Amino acid sequence: MTIVERSCGHETNISLEGLKPFEREGKLEWAARSKCPACDPKMRKRDAERRQNELADARERESRMGLDPLRGSAKQVDWATRVRVELLEAAFEELDLEEAEFNSQVAGPASQVDAARWWIDNRELAPAELPSALAGALGEDASAGTENPFA
Repeated sequence: MTIVERSCGHETNISLEGLKPFEREGKLEWAARSKCPACDPKMRKRDAERRQNELADARERESRMGLDPLRGSAKQVDWATRVRVELLEAAFEELDLEEAEFNSQVAGPASQVDAARWWIDNRELAPAELPSALAGALGEDASAGTENPFA
């Protein structure tokens, strides 16, 4: 990540990952000439549309997986829905489990953890860590889905 001062005066991080050396300079120059996402109404609209499309896609995948909706604020639920689907799909691809094992070790426990906050807090988990994290979430307390850990 490289910090660039935008034409609006705000500084933003720009990812140059995956770009060829001659493409990096062009991207940095473009970023310096343009407004940041917060100041550019067209960019805000595109970002909002992109997030809505991602959310609709995540909800459809969540439905196909047979997962119940999460609990939390609207913003938490929107974010956590995408996180949960991505984590489960990554775990399914990376873990060497038969479908029945995956359902008992990952998908089943995942459907019981309905607190959006838990998924957001654990969004950086490696797929291999997901089964034990879910088991821990369910084993700590019979009310693992509650928002208040002190309840």
